[in-house]
Amino acid sequence: MKWQEISVTTPLEAGEAVAGLFYEAGAQGLVVEDKDGRVVLRGYLPRDETLKARLRDLQEGLKAIGRFFPGCRAELSSRSLEEEDWASAWKAYFKPLKIGRHLVVKPSWEEYSPLPGELVMELDPGMAFGTGTHPTTSMALEMLEDLIEPGDVVYDVGTGSGILAIACALLGARTVIAVDNDSVAVRTARENVKRNGLEGKVKVRKGDLLQGFPAGAHVVTANIVADVLLALLPQAAGVLLPNGRLLLGGIIAPRAPELVAALGNHGFTVTEEKRRGDWVALAAMKTKG
Repeated sequence: MKWQEISVTTPLEAGEAVAGLFYEAGAQGLVVEDKDGRVVLRGYLPRDETLKARLRDLQEGLKAIGRFFPGCRAELSSRSLEEEDWASAWKAYFKPLKIGRHLVVKPSWEEYSPLPGELVMELDPGMAFGTGTHPTTSMALEMLEDLIEPGDVVYDVGTGSGILAIACALLGARTVIAVDNDSVAVRTARENVKRNGLEGKVKVRKGDLLQGFPAGAHVVTANIVADVLLALLPQAAGVLLPNGRLLLGGIIAPRAPELVAALGNHGFTVTEEKRRGDWVALAAMKTKG
């Protein structure tokens, strides 16, 4: 399949809004990099009969962002590439990475000898977001080391490459159900689950947030964007057990107070806030309802 890589460089404060535009345009995979005080977002659109309309919508959205972020100018560029070219691009900079006390993210094509106590996740991100290199993912992984307890039932929303779901299973969760609304991400996550021998613990499905999920989860994780997290909160409150734990990542710093307030309104108490650069991750416990 042929893909169109769309790159947008913008100030950090507009990064989340641009990410939202990519999701609305139906981007199959999104890479976010902090670079010299700005953020570079790369999304991938299939080169089919819908590409022209998707690009038009994306360009119109970028123009509109300027009205909400005065002085913000988004720089857009694009190039065509084969799916194989995408895989080669990843291999150029995706190397084994130690995160937190125990977790190691290892590309499927790299050799790695784990040290005592290390839990190795073997990943091939394909066209899906999630390698651990971005602060939103690395902070979430670090926090999971203290959040997950043996025997937990976990729901992972917006699973992408499946990285958080796999980490939860390696950290002792009994059952992990991972969901994504993107069929490419679902396929990639399933392949990564199989690659790590976790088919018995981790199930991946296509769906819209937590719709249709039964109550009874100990933990809900979601590393997405603030607007989607806000929509997720009432669903998370409905499926979590009393004292259930919630991990939210992908929050640009200016939106963090809004998320903290919304958590309180839905019966959660924030137990940890982690900040790295302009990104924030939140852990919370269900204390009401």
